[in-house]
Amino acid sequence: MGPRRFQPPPPLVYSTRSSIDSEKHSDVDAALKQLKTCTRRLQAALSAHRTELQVLERLYYKGKNQHRQALFWRRVEETRKYGERLNGMAMHELVEALRLSFWGDAWREKPKLLRGPWTHVPNKEVGLHVLRRCSDCLSLIRKVSTPSETNFSDNHTLKAVPRAIGQCIPVSYW
Repeated sequence: MGPRRFQPPPPLVYSTRSSIDSEKHSDVDAALKQLKTCTRRLQAALSAHRTELQVLERLYYKGKNQHRQALFWRRVEETRKYGERLNGMAMHELVEALRLSFWGDAWREKPKLLRGPWTHVPNKEVGLHVLRRCSDCLSLIRKVSTPSETNFSDNHTLKAVPRAIGQCIPVSYW
């Protein structure tokens, strides 16, 4: 088994809506509504994070020769490394793929189907994989936030991303 950050998602297997109890339909509706708001907030937070990462990358490029031995520069390198790792996790795409999987593959041909009721249920392994990735992302952000708060006290996006991801985790369906 490879490192956790490089594990591919399990294969997606759909079941029809009628395969689950009708009492669970309202729970799935609530979870999908929560996932929709989560993906919007996550997209905004990660977009701001990418912008800050580009600024940090430019600062790193401009000062890497001059400040290489300084202690604060090691913190800049560490923050840059963790920022790239967070960006590489592609959390927005993963959560959005989970949400869209409730409409099967038909939404690709007819995007208006997303306005209607959900028609499919993804397998449990896919949901658990997304929850594990969200948990991994939160632990990475917690690891980053302690050193970066002492060095970069005005880092608002690192505080916004955990709130957005934290709203994705309590999906009661799984």
